[in-house]
Amino acid sequence: MAKISALVAFVVLTMSGCMFIGLNEDVKRLNASSSIKGRVVSDAPSSHPIVVTLNRVDDQSGSPEAYAVVYGESPFLLTVSSGKYYLFAFEDINRDFALQGNERAAWYGSPSPIDALPGTTLTQFDIHLQAPDVVKATIPELFIPEKTNQSVKLENKNLGKIVETNYFKEEIGLLGMWDPVKFQEQGNSGIFFLEPYTKQKTPVIFIHGISGSGHNWLNIIDHLDRDKFQPWIVQYPSGMRLDLISKHLNQSFNELRAIYGFENFSIVAHSMGGLVARGFINHFSKNNDRGVVLDNFVTISTPWLGHAAAEGAKNAPVAVPSWFDMAPGSPYLSSLHQTKLPSQSNYYLLFGYKGDGVRLLNTSNSDGVVTLLSQLSMKSQEEAVKVVGYNEDHTSILNSALVFKQLGEILTN
Repeated sequence: MAKISALVAFVVLTMSGCMFIGLNEDVKRLNASSSIKGRVVSDAPSSHPIVVTLNRVDDQSGSPEAYAVVYGESPFLLTVSSGKYYLFAFEDINRDFALQGNERAAWYGSPSPIDALPGTTLTQFDIHLQAPDVVKATIPELFIPEKTNQSVKLENKNLGKIVETNYFKEEIGLLGMWDPVKFQEQGNSGIFFLEPYTKQKTPVIFIHGISGSGHNWLNIIDHLDRDKFQPWIVQYPSGMRLDLISKHLNQSFNELRAIYGFENFSIVAHSMGGLVARGFINHFSKNNDRGVVLDNFVTISTPWLGHAAAEGAKNAPVAVPSWFDMAPGSPYLSSLHQTKLPSQSNYYLLFGYKGDGVRLLNTSNSDGVVTLLSQLSMKSQEEAVKVVGYNEDHTSILNSALVFKQLGEILTN
C-alpha cells in the first residue's frame, strides 16, 4: 500500500460527491444481502470437518449458492442474495467434500425452506446431524447409485490458488476499499499460494491492511526462509465490515485445514489487517479442537484503538463500511480482547514512530498515519511477549531490513 493511498483513505472519508456513486451502489448491494447464521450440533460431537451448504430451492444443479466448513459446534455464517434456500450439513470424515454412506448428515427441517429477505440476518439455524442409517432412510435420494460418492460441487477457485508474485497489483487495493463488490466479482479475494503445499513447511499467513493487497508483502516474502516456511497471502475487500471478513477468513482457513491437515501456522498482519487477524483468531480459538496450533501472531503498525478520522463515517452521506469498525470505541474494536489469545501462541507487536513531515489528521505522535497511542494499546502490550519500535513510517516499515531480520528470528524461534 503506497503511503499516499493510506493517507487519501483518511481524507476522503468525509467528502461527498460523484466519486461516491460506485461506493454508494456497493453499500446498497451489501445492505440488500442476507446472512444466515447457525450451528451444527449432534449427540456425539465430531472431530472431523463439517460441510454446511446453502442451495436455492429452485436450483436443481446441485451446486450450492454458498457453503462453509466448520469444526465442532462452532457457528457458521453464509452470506447470499435474497431468495429461498435449503440448508444442509454433513460430516466429512475422509475430507473429500462428498457425502459418503458412513457419514452423518441432516437438512435443516425436513427440509424446511429458508426465506432470506434483503438486508436481514437470520439466526439460530441449528442443524442436528443424524446417524448414517437414519440419513439413508430419510434422505434416500442422496444415495442413488449415479450420485453415490459424488462431490457436492464445492468450489473456491482462489483458495490455495498458486500464483506468481506478479499476480498481485498494488492498485487493486483501492478497488477493494472503494468498490468491494466489484473487487469480489473480479475474483480478487482469496488465500493465495506461491508454491504447492508442502507438509514439511509451516504456513505463514499474510494479511494486508485497508486499501492494501498482496503486493504489500512481496519484499518481506523475499526475505522469508522458503525452505522452512510457505507464504499464504490473504487478499480481501478491505471496504467490507471487519467481522464479516474475519468470519469468512475463519471458514476459508477451516477449508484449507480440511484439505491439507497442517498442524502449525503463523500470522503476520499489517495495519487494519491486524484487526482482521485478531477477529479471525477469536473465531478460530472458540472451537479449536482440531489439533492445529497458531505458533506466532505478529502485527505491524496496527491501530488497536482505531483512528479518530473514522468517526466521520457516521456523518458522511456514504462511507466505507469498514470505517464504522475502525472508529474508536466501536463494538468490533471493543470485542477483540474479550477472547484471550491461544495459550500456545506468541504475540509480537511491531510499531513505527517516524511521523516526520505531514501528519494528516494526526496531532499526536504517530507513524504518519496511526498514532502511537493506538498502536500501543495497553491490552495489546499486555498480550505481547515482545514489543519492538522502528524509525519507520506506516508503509516503509514493510521494507525495513530490521523488520525482515526480526520476522526471521520470530518465525524460526
